[in-house]
Order: sequence, then C-alpha cells, then structure tokens
Amino acid sequence: MLKIVSALLTLLLLTQTAAAKSYVWAQLVGTNLVSLRVISTETCSAITGSVTFQPRIKNTMEQMNGNTVCEALVDLSTFTGNTVTVDGHTITLPKTAPKRVVILGDTGCRKEHHYQHCSDTSKWNFNAVAAAIAKTKPDLMVHVGDYVYRYNCWNGTEGCAKKDAQGHDINGQLKEWYYWEEDFFKPAADLLPLAPWVFTRGNHEDCENADRGWRGWAVFLAMTPDLSSKTDPVTSLYKNCKANKRDIKKPELIQLPAAAQTGAAPALNLYAFDTANEDAPLWSDFSNLTALADETWIVTHVPFASFHGNSYTPAPSGTPNYRSGLPDPVSFVVSGHVHLFQYEQPKAGAAIQLVVGGSGTKLDNKGLETESINAQNSTFVVLDRAANGASIMTVCAVPPGGTASAWQTWDIAQTNGPWATKMTLRKTTLNAACTSP
Repeated sequence: MLKIVSALLTLLLLTQTAAAKSYVWAQLVGTNLVSLRVISTETCSAITGSVTFQPRIKNTMEQMNGNTVCEALVDLSTFTGNTVTVDGHTITLPKTAPKRVVILGDTGCRKEHHYQHCSDTSKWNFNAVAAAIAKTKPDLMVHVGDYVYRYNCWNGTEGCAKKDAQGHDINGQLKEWYYWEEDFFKPAADLLPLAPWVFTRGNHEDCENADRGWRGWAVFLAMTPDLSSKTDPVTSLYKNCKANKRDIKKPELIQLPAAAQTGAAPALNLYAFDTANEDAPLWSDFSNLTALADETWIVTHVPFASFHGNSYTPAPSGTPNYRSGLPDPVSFVVSGHVHLFQYEQPKAGAAIQLVVGGSGTKLDNKGLETESINAQNSTFVVLDRAANGASIMTVCAVPPGGTASAWQTWDIAQTNGPWATKMTLRKTTLNAACTSP
C-alpha cells in the first residue's frame, strides 16, 4: 500500500511539474483577432481545450529545451462563445471594451550593467508585482515593453561573451529559452491566462544585434500571427525587423466596441505603435486616427513626453485636428522605457502621457511625479473606465517582495468628447483598486 501511495504521489508531482512548464495566454493582434498561445513541453496536438493549436513557428530558437510554441487564432466576429478553455484555463475573449485595464512595463531583471540581483526579491520585484496584479482581476493587461534585461547583448557589452553559473551561453543569450523563461514567463506564469494582453516591443527587444531580443520577441509575443508558413523564418524575420525597425509589420489599430448592457465601459481603440528603435514618430504615423469617433490610446514603448529627454513637438502650422502633435481622439499615450511612474499633460485637454516603466527592473531615482514614491517601490497602474466616459486611475506601489497599496488616485473626466481630458487628484487614494477586483 505504501508503495502504491508513494507511486501516486510521484506521479502527481511529475504531472504538476509538467503542467508548470506550460505557459498559456491570449493577446490582441488586430481588430476582431485574438491569438491564443501556449509554450509547452508537449506537441501542439496534445494541448487540451475548446480550440485547436498549431505550431506558431519552426527552427528559430536554437535552445528551446524541448518546448514548442503553439498558436490558435480566434476571429471574434464569427466565434460564438465569450470564453475559451486551454489546458485547464478559462480565458475571457475581448469582444468588447474593457472596464478595468492594468498597465505595466519594464519588468525584466537588469543583471549586468546595473547589477540587479535576480534571485533576490528585494532587488528584482516582478514576482511581487505579478502577484499583486493578479488580485485586481483586470479585463485587459497592457505591457509596454522590455521583458528581458539579464545579459542583454548589444554591441559586445552588458554581459556578452560569457557563460553563466549554469553554463548557459550568455553571448547570444536570447537564442536561449532559459533567459526568456527566467526573466518573464516564469514570474508571469499565473498572471498570463487571467485576461487578454496587448504586448508592445521594447528597445531591449530590438533587432540591432542578431542575438538581441527580436528573436524571442518575434517567436513568443509579436503581434504578427502564424509564422509557421515562412520558408526561412529566422532570416526573413531578421531582415524585416532590420528593414522596417518596427514590430515585424505596420502599426496595428485594435477597436473594441462598447457592450450592449447598461453600465458597460465605452468603446476603446488601441493603436499599437512600435518605438523599440527609439525613432521619433512622424505625423503621418497618426493621421489615420483623426477620423475615429471613440476614445483612443497610443500604446508604445518610448514616451513622447517625459523627463528622459523626449517632448511633444508642436503640430505643423495649418494642420487641422491636431493638438500637441496628436489627433483629437487620442486621450492617452501609454508608454514605459523610463524606469518609474510619471504622467504629463502639456496643456488642458491634451492627451495624457503615462510612463509606466517601473514594474520590476532597477528603478530610476528621479521623475516629475515620483517624489513621494519610495525609491524601492515598483509600480503598476489600474485604470477603471466608467460608462459615462470618465475614468479612475490609481498608481499601485509594491515594496520589495511586499503587498501593493495605492500611492495616488486621479479622476479623469472627459467633457467634450473622448479627447477633452481633465485630471483631478483625489485626496483619498483607492487602496482597493490595488488589492481586489
């Protein structure tokens, strides 16, 4: 009997270990198009659920340690259900605009150059941030880029030409699944399937070097769906990335309509715009947003306005419907890159620039709106959208390895259409926004 019990316990532990190696999530890759993705030690045909998975791409990561990247595309305009099941997870599909959006960014561990100790939760805080976000039960999560920092190779610096303690190749480390798993997927494992995602490419996933993050980014998180048909995916992806300096394809407009029921959040457009190469945007990049009727966010990595040195450029003279260089429907520019929380609104009614770049990586020690946040606290943003077009935005501070609490809360009113925004700081912060649904 004892042998039987022992065998059953061993089998259970093996099953749990195998399950822990499976990473499941859904991400928006276009209007009415969702990509369900799984990284698994099993074949794609072995993934259980209500949809059928196929290999996403072949022969791109040299050291995938037996893992396969699988994908199922769901067309929301024809899919009849509101949820899908994948390997025991139930994922709600983003058929309508979200009420609660969580924004995070710059989560990776900066092991080299800034000497962040990745195994020490008091130094690298993404595990605590991910656990805190999970408690808020978001309808949509937006990551504004920089997933992998440790040993990030670029021009022969910051960790290149070495091996780590486990013998993994640091020179060209982003050819190895190990580093992607340690820096992003493992700490985010429980968070990934909770709600749909929008992922933005950061400069640490650019294609300046053949071994930098473009490779893992393209395989795991890029918005480009179904890469399996490419004859030579490694060469073609790298050539496209170098030539376009964008997310392997053009910017993507994702339109989420309002739900029919009373009290639903208003419609929302998300314009995924790639600034991973830190090139200044052109006005023509946003001209197609001018005619939109609903609230629109530009989701990008490098901020258009921050203390980091970037700023809004005045609109060209005689150009109609531009305000501070952006079309009228744009109410937020959601970014990261600078390692702290910051907001800026260059004038009344202008788009609000959010910088949410302190969700795990080593923090910067200054900023326009960060003086009251302890320099050791990581941050993420919870934005609750109401039916009347108003929003409540709370900045959640997470001490090293600790519990999230509200740092500051703002009421954001929209008085003249979705783009006439006004921020009012609340005297009382909404702690519940950081700790509960």
